[in-house]
Amino acid sequence: MVVTPRKTAPSVDAFIGGAPDAGTGASAPVAAKDDGSKTIRKAGKKNIITVSIDPNVLEELDAYSNEMGMSRAAVITYAVKKLLKAY
Repeated sequence: MVVTPRKTAPSVDAFIGGAPDAGTGASAPVAAKDDGSKTIRKAGKKNIITVSIDPNVLEELDAYSNEMGMSRAAVITYAVKKLLKAY
């Protein structure tokens, strides 16, 4: 199997627009609603978001989620709910 490099790199706008929470279209920016909030893609009843996280924290998160028998998303949702309840 031969791997051939891309002839041209994708544009920054196309790369950012391709994120799950970037709205519709490969190069579309996140659209703002009239109230100033962002439009967020949905998957069923859940919203799809993109979160940046430190690699070391992600490693710990994955280890914890495996130990608990939960998905990464379930652990994050649980932690956020706990945080908001304490707020």
